[in-house]
Amino acid sequence: MSISAVITRTTNPDCECGVGNPINPAHGSKFAAETDYAATKGLLTFSRTYNSQFPTLMVGMGNHGSWQHSFERRLFLDTTYPYRATAFRPNFDNKGFVRTSSANPWSKSPGNPNQLSLTTFSSIVNSVKHQLFDPATNTSENYDQAGLLLSAKSADDEVKLTYSTATVGTVYPTGAPACAASAKRTAPNQLLCVTNAAGRQLNFEYDPAGWLIKMTDPAGNAYQYAYDAAGNLAQLIYPDGFRKQYHYNEQEFTAGVNLPNALTGISEERESEVFSRFATYTYNARGLAASTRHAGEADSFAVDYDPSTWTRTVTSPLGATRSVKFQKIGFMLFPVSETEKADNGADVTATSTYDTFGNRLTYKDFSGNTTQYTCLGDRKLEIKRVEAAGTSLARTISTEWHATFRLPIRVAEPMRITTYTYDSNGNQLTSSVQATSDASGASGFSAAPVGAPRVTTSTYDAQSHLLTVDGPRTDVNDVTTYTYDAAGNLASVTNALNQATTFTNYDANGRPGMVTDPNGLVTQLTYSPRGWLTTSTTGGQVTSYEYDGTGQMTRAIMPDGSSVSYGYDSARRLVSIADSLGNSISYTLDSAGNRTGEQTRDVNGVLARQISRVYSTQNRLKQTTGAAQ
Repeated sequence: MSISAVITRTTNPDCECGVGNPINPAHGSKFAAETDYAATKGLLTFSRTYNSQFPTLMVGMGNHGSWQHSFERRLFLDTTYPYRATAFRPNFDNKGFVRTSSANPWSKSPGNPNQLSLTTFSSIVNSVKHQLFDPATNTSENYDQAGLLLSAKSADDEVKLTYSTATVGTVYPTGAPACAASAKRTAPNQLLCVTNAAGRQLNFEYDPAGWLIKMTDPAGNAYQYAYDAAGNLAQLIYPDGFRKQYHYNEQEFTAGVNLPNALTGISEERESEVFSRFATYTYNARGLAASTRHAGEADSFAVDYDPSTWTRTVTSPLGATRSVKFQKIGFMLFPVSETEKADNGADVTATSTYDTFGNRLTYKDFSGNTTQYTCLGDRKLEIKRVEAAGTSLARTISTEWHATFRLPIRVAEPMRITTYTYDSNGNQLTSSVQATSDASGASGFSAAPVGAPRVTTSTYDAQSHLLTVDGPRTDVNDVTTYTYDAAGNLASVTNALNQATTFTNYDANGRPGMVTDPNGLVTQLTYSPRGWLTTSTTGGQVTSYEYDGTGQMTRAIMPDGSSVSYGYDSARRLVSIADSLGNSISYTLDSAGNRTGEQTRDVNGVLARQISRVYSTQNRLKQTTGAAQ
């Protein structure tokens, strides 16, 4: 298995890295992220995250703070040290700020690099005292004087939060959207509902302990949450009645140590009243995440910790081991060397170096190829990358960035330079691709142009809805036009030939119920309570889809009554396909998910085709036997 397949990172490796489903080998935490309700526009999406090592002060989903939902954001202003603030984020990636006096602006805490910016206003307007801006998502968040989140606004959406007060029947802040009857409080300062710009709303209900027990989506579908005796989130009941269970502190998975809030497994109800164990997580005696696996030992990874040398040994699903050494920069851990076995049994090592901000400067891979990086200090944006540095095959990619947004304005690479412009909301207005004669990219933005640039232009309305896209051709009309209804739903798309496709009959969650093609052909769509497409009817011909409790499609039924069925193992991996005539394909998978065996049978069950494969412990294909190799 390649190193990139084993350890995954975000854009710059602040060791936001993980193995398997994931555990973080840097600080030993088990991390989980789940989305319960996916909005058509992202700000109303309701998701939850779990972190075994870094519980927060947010206790809306249990008394330990190990689970946190997407609207549990808070700005904590330190009363002991009044010139310090911490932004608590829904992904547990909390950010710190400091200032020298109340009259001075906030800056990022030393050793805690982040891209957020914090502003405190001199006066309070509509209850807003502080604003947090995230250039990565172009989202502004408004907080009151006590640090309570009041609203969030992106280029194309806005959500407003409504809270309970000490007086039953009144809400905070003044003028906040009214909530539906399904919103029920048990104490002051509880989040009652979240409303977006289209008027769609999530409503919340709490138990006497103040823990969230129900979230109702805009269509009235309810997601219900229950807790165990230790205050851990123990069960989720979906709108269709299927359930997911969370297990904690199972002694066989905690090295016999009492870890009351350690998530040790997840079970899923794939069929009515039939639960199967999907995932298991183990911990060592120090409470560090030691392994992660899915049912049947699928996707299994193990981590061994050497705290004296900041070294971790990671064992992959096929048994390959890899030693990862970390370096501490500020408050973060970064992988500086990774050693594993090559196919010939020899040790091979990949190395990285970093600057004081944690930006990677160099990376030498297992084959000795070097990539060099230049980055913009604490903005952590790459401005130059040289691949295969020091060789005749070197390639250079140069990037200039927008002063506010984390968006490129120019990118120079071999044989072309691309230039972008944006409006004040961060929407891309133009994209200009200029061919050059620079085969390696070494000339950067000074490369000699070849021919005329190809320019694409876009326009938007005041709500940042895309209105037109004018393509690069100048000899013909190549404009595509978009329109929207009063709720901001896409109403039509008209191509350059003036052929329009329309979208109507949207449901309360913003999903289209009818699509009309330019030739007048109508397609009607229906969805499950969880948003999965269940039927598509075109010209009176119905195609329907069935799913299990985890959302995996189990059968597609065609208009003529024929069907295709899909089978999965308890690790959610596809293991069989069969049509209604009796033809079938079955797959045998190893613990890394590779297809080590395939068998195709005809309607009589006679074996028609068979393939077998052998993989090395490094997850490299070694041998294939059988038809269609």
